[in-house]
Parts: sequence; structure tokens; C-alpha cells
Amino acid sequence: MTLPVHARRRVALLSACLTVLASWPALAEAPAPEASGARTALVVGNGAYADGLPALRNPVNDARLMARTLRALGFQVTMLEDAREDDLESAVLAFGEALRGRGQGGVGFFYYAGHGVQWRGGNYLIPVGAEVESERHLRTRTVSAGLVLEEMRDAPTALNIVVLDACRDNPWAASGKRSIGGERGLTRMDVPTGSTGSFYLAYSAAAGQAAEDGDGGNSRYTRALATAMGTAGLELEGVFKEAGRQVAAATGSRQVPWVEGSWYGQFFFAPSRPAVQPGSASPAAEPDPATEMWLQIREQGDVGTLERFLREYPDSQYRLPAEARLAVLRGAPTGQDRHPAEAAWRQIETTTDVRILERFVREFPGSPFRLAAEARIAALRGASFTVRAEPPSARIRILDINASYQPEMKLPAGGYRVEASAEGYETRVDTVAHGGSPTLHRMTLRKVEVGLKVGDRFQDCPECPEMVVVPAGSFLMGSRESEKGRFGREGPVHRVSLSAPFALGVAEVTFAQWDA
Repeated sequence: MTLPVHARRRVALLSACLTVLASWPALAEAPAPEASGARTALVVGNGAYADGLPALRNPVNDARLMARTLRALGFQVTMLEDAREDDLESAVLAFGEALRGRGQGGVGFFYYAGHGVQWRGGNYLIPVGAEVESERHLRTRTVSAGLVLEEMRDAPTALNIVVLDACRDNPWAASGKRSIGGERGLTRMDVPTGSTGSFYLAYSAAAGQAAEDGDGGNSRYTRALATAMGTAGLELEGVFKEAGRQVAAATGSRQVPWVEGSWYGQFFFAPSRPAVQPGSASPAAEPDPATEMWLQIREQGDVGTLERFLREYPDSQYRLPAEARLAVLRGAPTGQDRHPAEAAWRQIETTTDVRILERFVREFPGSPFRLAAEARIAALRGASFTVRAEPPSARIRILDINASYQPEMKLPAGGYRVEASAEGYETRVDTVAHGGSPTLHRMTLRKVEVGLKVGDRFQDCPECPEMVVVPAGSFLMGSRESEKGRFGREGPVHRVSLSAPFALGVAEVTFAQWDA
């Protein structure tokens, strides 16, 4: 059977005020795998809250800063701003699918800035527009941080990093709903069992402390973390130690970040030397001096430094942004290091609204960022999307769009739920990550088991509910008005005919079965 999306969530809530970075080893006694594969990230910033939830000033800016930092460090980044519930959950599922499709030994990085709460041992992210009137609404109107960990657990990544920048006071205090999330701080999350990779956990503030936004456009912790991540040659643990040191010093220890978990390999966000074990000759791990230099100069306004970078590394992947920055600086008025086109581009470079990008191209036709804007427009307008199913006669539906599926149809970048069904086979639904390049997704359906007779009991999997085969036939549904204890909704009496046998659950679905 197809379960609703909310079936994956657990009910848990408390007021959040800690930035959490998650990563634990799956087996402490086992050697850690090498984290030298693909780098994949999902970044979310929620700030435009309303209807009783206070709006937040910095999360979107924090998410943009983190996305820029991760892209410069070689991560493939998907970014959401002010995400609603369905968008956030779909993005998390697509993120898990992307991790599973990018091969062994990679690094997964999830970042969330916004309101968050805990309840009964679990942490929950609050989407924009969430209508949470009481605790009974939490299980269906928030997104569990545990869902992120579960999606990463099932991927072949070597290292899983989750950043929850939910460091705020009780979001419902002002509206008089203090009983919802009455305590401060996120709770510790258990690492998912069965993970092939390691998980690492860090908090932006100790228990009972609130994380400070700081005096700029970014929170103190995110700004310090982004800076430390871009420091060449600083290993994973050193990145968070340096960020914590900066925050503690800046706040007079009012906010003291702390870390738990372990990582037994070597991982550098910005390596200055091969991140491999001694004796390895993998060319992919050789130092990248172009990346090191670009991380050091990308925010500088020095024309000479940028010109030297282009002379020394003419074929670098950073050539186009370096040329764009140089063009802006050469054309900027005296005393001003930002051209209007650059300022506009930095505000919209991660938008998913094609109309905004088209307006930018019209208003700044000579901008050095025009090509980047046009490339993003092309990606958002869609790349080809094709599903190959076995059997070939299977009917394909994309549940997130109204249009009928056609092979090589154009779809904007994003995550899509694809349903494949065929007579005699079990229906299957996959969440597929679709980027700016053509996507080919394969689905193999499982044949329906035959030979069951009326009264037979079976389970589709060890965790699945026990089912019983019910015969075809007819029966009267409803109760007569004269029946004692009858409710008004129990009529009228009518005949229901079942043309074929079907399976029905023997008992109610348990919470454990929902989770499975």
C-alpha cells in the first residue's frame, strides 16, 4: 500500500535554539571509509514566518552564505529559501536519492537555518506557513530531523554532516502557546543503525544557551563556520574547533559551541595536501592550488590579485567568476567595490524563479553575470527527464505535475515522485533528483505473488503489516435507523459489491510499522 508522506515522521517537539551538526561513526571499532568521493549538499533557510511565529532576520542570509561556501568547496548544492512543508520534505527525499546515486565514499552535507523544536527525544524543523495550533498538529505539519538522518543512512556516503541552525527561543512564546516547545535547545539525536558511513554532531551553543545572531547579516556561528571551512589544510575537527573558539570569544562565553561524535579518517573542506592514506597514488586527491588561491581572494577587491590568478590558472574552474569579479571592479565607481549588477546577482543567484532571472538579463544585458543567469534560466526551464521501466508496458506518472508523462519531457530542476504501475506487478513510487542535465531513471517492478487463496495470511516484508486475503462478494454497509447506539453517519444502508479478492490488514497499523 502507499503510505502518506507524514507516515515517516515521529512526534517530538521542544523549543529549539542550537545549531546542530550531525555526524557519528556507525561502528566505532571499524576503520572509517575514505571521504574522497562526490560532495553533495542540501541547504535550507527559513525566515519568513507568520501567523504567530516570529519572522527571523538571518536564516536566508545564512543559507546563502553556506551555499556559496559549499559550492566553492566542490559541493553540488541544492538550495531552498522559505520552504513550506511539502517542498522541504520533497527536497529531503530527493537529497537522499541524490546521495544514493553519486557512488561510494562521498560526503553528504545538510544545512538548515530557521525555527526548530524538540519533543519526546526527537528534533523537528518548522516549515514556513506551518499551522501548529497544538501538539496534535506536530506529527503532520513539521518535518522530522530524523528523516534527514534516515535518508543519509541509506546512502553509500563515507561521511554525513547535518547542520541544524535552529538556535532561537521558543517560537510560540509570544502567541501564548508556550506549552508547545516549552524548553530551549535541541535534543541529542541517535545515529541511525545500519549506516555504512560516519555521522558527526556539533552544537552552536551549549544546552540552555541561545545562539546569537550577531551584528551583521549572518549569525555568529554560521559566519565563523563558513570562514573555517574555507581555511586550506584545516581538518574536519579543526574546522568546528576554530568556529567554536571564534564564537565563544566574540560572545564572552555567553554562547559556547560544543561537539560530540567521532571521525577516524581525514577530511578537508579545503585541502592543502592530498587527503589520502600514505602510499595512495590517487590523482583525484592531489592538491588543487587554484582552489586554495581562489578561496583566499574571492572576496577581495584587488584587481592585481585577480589578474595574477587568471594568469597563473587560465584553465581553472574559477576562471569565469574571477573574470566577472574583475570586470565589476574595473567598472565600479571610485570608492565602491560593488557594481549594481553584482549586487543584484548576489541576491538572485540561487532563485528558482525564471521571471526574476529574465528581468536581470533585460536590465543588465552587458553584465559579466549575464551568461550565468542565462545558464540558470535554461536549467530551470528544464532538461529532459526519462523513465525506463521493467516491464516496458508499465504506466508512468509523475505525481508532482499535472502534465502526462512523455519520454524526454522537459522538467525544471528539482525532486519528483515517479509512480510506475502494471497489471500483475506491484506499484512502485520513487523520488528522483533531477538537475540541469538530462535524467534517465530506471524502475523494475516486482511481480505480484500468486497462489494465495481466501483466508491466507502473508507479509510483504518482515516489518510490514500482516495481511489476510478477503473473498469477492457483496455485503450491506451501514446500520438501520432503529439500531441501538447508532450514529448519524452510519447510514443509509447500502449494498457494496467486491468484484475480486483483495488483501486487508489483520490488525491496526502500529507506530513501528509506520516508521518502517
